[in-house]
Amino acid sequence: MSKKQQRESFHHGNVAREAVTEGLALVEKTADGHYSLRELAAKLGVAHRAITAQFGDKAGLDADIAACGFQKLCKQLEVVENRDAFLVSFVSFALDNPGLYRLMMQQGYSAFEKSPMLRTAADRVIAISVRILAENEPSATIQRRAVMRLWMLSHGAIALQQAGVLMPRSNDDFIREFLAIVNLESAPPGTAQEIWKEIGETDHD
Repeated sequence: MSKKQQRESFHHGNVAREAVTEGLALVEKTADGHYSLRELAAKLGVAHRAITAQFGDKAGLDADIAACGFQKLCKQLEVVENRDAFLVSFVSFALDNPGLYRLMMQQGYSAFEKSPMLRTAADRVIAISVRILAENEPSATIQRRAVMRLWMLSHGAIALQQAGVLMPRSNDDFIREFLAIVNLESAPPGTAQEIWKEIGETDHD
């Protein structure tokens, strides 16, 4: 096969797959999930129009990269057996992959409708979440609410930690404190939470 034929084969057969693979690698190096389509095209050795031709626009490529993120998250969640282990795995994934997690959470509802790959990967995460967090709830509505309650708590905590709003601490220490907050309703009376200590409090010892 000539070099021209090889390039044509790549352009027509592999560019979509390679764009997702290389795009994922770029996103994983970022803290905010942003990457340049031109930089990606340069890495692939194609014009950026060749990439948008495959996905319609950058949003289409973002959706498939986000789907890869949900697939990676699935692999971590599949092995957990209880609620606390689920939360540790979920939050750890987000803190270890800040750019990818942010891109995943930036996908609007319409993106899940447009991308079968994204919808399938997200549905797997939902199924695992229901099994671990809400399997014994009496109805599908209550299962959904139980899962969303913990997802919202997790996402809010992750956002605060990543934004630097909270007292600086290691990710492991933050996750331990997060679990203590989630389980506060069952904690002994008077249990202190120190995650807000830096706001309006000063040590005088």
